[in-house]
Amino acid sequence: MTPGSTSYENILEVENQGSQLSRFFKILAPVQITLESCTGLGEIDQYSIQMFSPNGCWLHENSMDALFRALSSRPLHRHDYFELMLVLEGEVIQQIEEKEYPYRAGTCCLVNRSILHNERFIGPAKLCFLGLSVDFVRSLTESASLQLFEAERHLPENPVLQFMLANLGQDLRKEYQDLFPTPENTDSVQTLTTLIARMTHILHEPSTAATYYLKGALCELFDFLSSGFYVTPVHLSSSPESLLFLRISRLLEDTDGRLPRSELARLLNYNGSYLNSIVQRRTGLCLFDYGMTFCFQKA
Repeated sequence: MTPGSTSYENILEVENQGSQLSRFFKILAPVQITLESCTGLGEIDQYSIQMFSPNGCWLHENSMDALFRALSSRPLHRHDYFELMLVLEGEVIQQIEEKEYPYRAGTCCLVNRSILHNERFIGPAKLCFLGLSVDFVRSLTESASLQLFEAERHLPENPVLQFMLANLGQDLRKEYQDLFPTPENTDSVQTLTTLIARMTHILHEPSTAATYYLKGALCELFDFLSSGFYVTPVHLSSSPESLLFLRISRLLEDTDGRLPRSELARLLNYNGSYLNSIVQRRTGLCLFDYGMTFCFQKA
């Protein structure tokens, strides 16, 4: 362990621990899962962090303490691994470089190794962070051609995995993936929670063929994300409003513009009038008329 670093049970190592500008996280295992949750931000609320990996597991849970405050106020950081954030309960703020984006339950964000970012609790919430090393991502696809079934051989075509494969080298782009559930995907939280629970159980109590079970669960997760979510690459030049407008457009396009404002507001967790104002600024049309353009395109 280098000076100024902190290690979490051979799972993660944090460099530049005392820096107020940025920190660097190194993964010490091929794959790791971190679960963070809090019941609120008051002094009597509870906070917990659990880490699972083939190298071991680590647990910390308490009422609000120094560790939680340190994590809440830490500077931006980046990793030497890919990190998929899944919001399982509540809502959090994901800061990407200098911009802040709200992520609510059922949504996900995948960052590569060049993105400076940070997550901030704003109330009761439960988060999952799935960390995958470069070598582990590469191993997921190298054996795809040797699988028994044709459907398995298409794994490298998965858009989530393609994003990571495109960022395996050192020439990293300043972009990340935004994952937002489609209207038909009404059980995103339950499915994500079930898959994560299966993987943490495998990591916590490994048995014969645990590696195969873990990789199988990961492939099932990637398949669910690609089929039940809008998977959108986002460049750092995009503003939070641009991302929200993109989500509006994807939802309207997918429903041929026949999505009522109230349902759009529910899916996006924003006030309908606010969504209407964004569309007007971007297109000069009200939300209804903008939706009609997709209806006409379909016709």
